[in-house]
Amino acid sequence: MIADATFQAYGSSALVGVLDILCEMTLRKTYVQASRISASLIEKYILDAEGKAASSLPGEIFSAINTALSALFQA
Repeated sequence: MIADATFQAYGSSALVGVLDILCEMTLRKTYVQASRISASLIEKYILDAEGKAASSLPGEIFSAINTALSALFQA
């Protein structure tokens, strides 16, 4: 069970925001459950929190999501 999740990153604000969301999503999950987090789940989480349509997300979010998921899978 993942009890605490933190990160240290230097980069765009989109990357830092996505990493913060990813840390929040992984809390109280097992490693297997955390490995099932996908880009579409993160995108849905962002859209639900903001109450926006999918077309309103900036393009840099998608590359930040892929970078964050890569870091999660390597951890």
